[in-house]
Amino acid sequence: MRRPAFILCFLVMFSVGLAVRGESVLLRCNYKPGEVQVYDVTMKVKVNASVLQGKRTESTTMDMKMDMGVAITCISVEENEFTAEIRFYSMKAEIEASARGTLVRMIMDPSGIKTYQGGKLVSSMSWSDFKDPSMPNMGALLDTKIRCRFARNGELLEVYDQGILTEKLPGFEFDRIVGGQVVFPSEPISVGESWEGSTETSLGGGLGGGMDIEGLENSFKYTLKELGTYKGRRCAVIDVKGSSKLKGENPGLSFKQKITGMTIVEIDTGKIMLAKADAVQTMDGEMGGVDIRMDATAAVKLTYGGSEIPGEAVAQTVLSAVDPKLLQAIHELRVPIVLEDRVKIGDKFYSVKDIVVVNGTELRLLKFTSDRIYLEDNSMGIVYKIAVNSRGEVAGIKPLTRKRN
Repeated sequence: MRRPAFILCFLVMFSVGLAVRGESVLLRCNYKPGEVQVYDVTMKVKVNASVLQGKRTESTTMDMKMDMGVAITCISVEENEFTAEIRFYSMKAEIEASARGTLVRMIMDPSGIKTYQGGKLVSSMSWSDFKDPSMPNMGALLDTKIRCRFARNGELLEVYDQGILTEKLPGFEFDRIVGGQVVFPSEPISVGESWEGSTETSLGGGLGGGMDIEGLENSFKYTLKELGTYKGRRCAVIDVKGSSKLKGENPGLSFKQKITGMTIVEIDTGKIMLAKADAVQTMDGEMGGVDIRMDATAAVKLTYGGSEIPGEAVAQTVLSAVDPKLLQAIHELRVPIVLEDRVKIGDKFYSVKDIVVVNGTELRLLKFTSDRIYLEDNSMGIVYKIAVNSRGEVAGIKPLTRKRN
């Protein structure tokens, strides 16, 4: 007697399940003028390459870690498109490269680029002095604001300020960098359904890397994997699979790239909440008159961080205006003794309001504690809050104030 009730209950639950699985959503960028989206972008790259030149083969390895902060501000919205301003507000990268038995480590941040060899600092320069065409001058990108026009499905339509980038970073093609995001389908889509897209991206040369390659043509297949909740927001999870080939004519050069990843999109707004992508590359053949074999992996992660730029990134931008040699000299200070009314900095004792000369710059000692000293730089209008560890070494520098003109 209970079996019909059980069957009815099962049919009800089954039909509800079908309704959930059959739900369709229309993904669109529904932004508002003045709305800001802040993202943290991290990238890890590993490269193993061998170059045959004549009878000589040279092997090189490279590991790179990069972290960039990106702020996207919606300027205006029309029926089928919107205009946004994109700004790279922070950047830090560390590269370790090994060739001919020598390990070189480079650290890049807003102040410039520092190079270490054998654990020792061998060069330090600001981005304004950096002239190496084989390396990206990433400092030129910081705080540059680029206006772009997008379709509501996320497709990049136009870059208004490419001229600014061309002047600051010759060879930097912004559309290839920004145009690589997910493009939403034209119609509502249900779980399990797929759509396709294609983009173009730079390969090395887009950041001034000097590679004589036009770029990549990428083909993607997107699948709506599930609908659910992510950090309290109603979201769609999109599975991403892709492949790439070299653009243009490249006789004698073979290149393959496979891409897998996922993107979480807020359904109501179209905001990317989280995106991950892993790429595996192989390149083999002749390039620039030499035979090259390269295997590389890359992992990229984009995380939504709200609508405000983190204070740490603001501090990093402020310090980028300071002479890197002065910052390096501050980092190398020793503060071995702290008394009630005096503090030893280097080999001299100082009291509050005394002038401390660091790398030729006069800094006034404002105050100190057992693990902090505060030095004022009147020329920059900055107060450096300097953390000191138990060994008397500088553990960190943070700007507290900066005069505005």
